[in-house]
Amino acid sequence: EVESCERPALLFAPERTSAATLVFRYLARATALRYASSTLGKVLHELQQQEADEAATEEAVLRSGSGAALSPRRKTDSSRHLLSISSTSGDASDALGAGSQLELVVVVQQLYDAVLASSVAAPDTVRTPVVHALRCVEDKHPDHAVRAAAALLLGEFFQRALEQPVAYGLVPSTPSTALGQTLGSAGAVLAALGAGHVFGESEGALVQLNDVSSAKQKQLEDFFEALADKEHSAQRLEDGDAAHTPDNVMSDALCVIVNTPGAYESSS
Repeated sequence: EVESCERPALLFAPERTSAATLVFRYLARATALRYASSTLGKVLHELQQQEADEAATEEAVLRSGSGAALSPRRKTDSSRHLLSISSTSGDASDALGAGSQLELVVVVQQLYDAVLASSVAAPDTVRTPVVHALRCVEDKHPDHAVRAAAALLLGEFFQRALEQPVAYGLVPSTPSTALGQTLGSAGAVLAALGAGHVFGESEGALVQLNDVSSAKQKQLEDFFEALADKEHSAQRLEDGDAAHTPDNVMSDALCVIVNTPGAYESSS
């Protein structure tokens, strides 16, 4: 994919599905659920607990008959949590209110920090293909290497995990509709950050994430260097943090792709 690419800024971008991204997506899901849970689980648990606390408080308010206003999270229609990232212009548009936008910014920052702190927990089935992608892009398009690797990891693993939190073992039961929509939006924004998306003024509070991305660029580079470091990898194995790789996992992943109608979509 790297050799045939004529627009390196779009390598592994969320809107471009390819054989490489599909193989990585299914391989990571088949072998790295423990990594997803250890990285994002705490943030999701805190969000679920916050939602439960808000629901309990509001129920108590309603029972007391005080007439206090519902919190923005509960009052907002769940459909307004949807965020779409345009696949053509690179602009992001959303229908979130100001309060929900700020909440989304906070959630994305928490998730991004969790990912950047997770290099020691990454199993070899995630580390090896991501580092391989990083090195391949470095050889041909060095200015785009970190962005491409981040797009692959954040878009094809962590975004998918946030979109399907039960399937990826992040939560034991299906989250509320509102929280599920928020997680889907957070995953899309996280993938957009990895792909180098720059948020515009029309996207409201999300523009704050441009500063977050710039401030954490060095940390992102260090994260991928830690993944690539052999001693770092050896320490993971020594600590028992690397996930066991089932036999024939790559062929199983390919079978999923081959037998899924429309799974592979070539990009123009």
